[in-house]
Amino acid sequence: MKSLVAVCDILGFADLVNKYSEDLVSISDCLGLIRRFAELALSEKTEIGEAVSLEDIQSNPHVGVACFSDTFFFYTKTDTNEACVKLLGAVAALIFLGLRNPGTRIRAGVSYGEVEIDTANSVYVGLPLIEAHKLERAQDWSGGALAPSAIERVKFSSGVYSERPMIDWKVIHYPVPLKKECRIKSDVAVDWTIAHHRAEILKWTHDRDEPSQEEREKNHVCVRFGKTRGFSTIL
Repeated sequence: MKSLVAVCDILGFADLVNKYSEDLVSISDCLGLIRRFAELALSEKTEIGEAVSLEDIQSNPHVGVACFSDTFFFYTKTDTNEACVKLLGAVAALIFLGLRNPGTRIRAGVSYGEVEIDTANSVYVGLPLIEAHKLERAQDWSGGALAPSAIERVKFSSGVYSERPMIDWKVIHYPVPLKKECRIKSDVAVDWTIAHHRAEILKWTHDRDEPSQEEREKNHVCVRFGKTRGFSTIL
């Protein structure tokens, strides 16, 4: 079947594993928090509750989800506009919730096309998954972007496409920052700022608005953070 799919990765997860290599509880807590984010993103709830299982999250009638280590995979269960809107809304909410909790920042790639999904046997196959994964890896920020196939799906379903944010679809025309060596291009971003109070500045950590000079010199994530903040302030 044809499906809109999103590959969402936790940035800096390898560093987290290295830091807490002998503390699996901390790593598990991080993944548990992301699972709660995913459950919240796919529901009408407004508060983060206790940790939930992937089986609980799978009860959503429009969007399915799978988890592979630090990567979350969303897919539409039906090729309908309603399901696509729900998936893009979930990705936008997941990115936003991650940004509100430093240490769990998310990057996502969205694609569309024929996929083979067998949840009973944990089989997820299709070119859209590869395209979404490559686009996720190619971005140089914490945010989300649509591959050409997904852009066409959104254009087809929503009619007139313009520079203005498509609020229902949670996307916007924007020059997505990509790594220099990247061959993939995207000019449509996931608009997670719809849930963001624009007067509220994104924090580097819970107690600091900005990274230190030492962090800026040693940590490329600081550059990505600046691009993410720039996206949130110009819209």
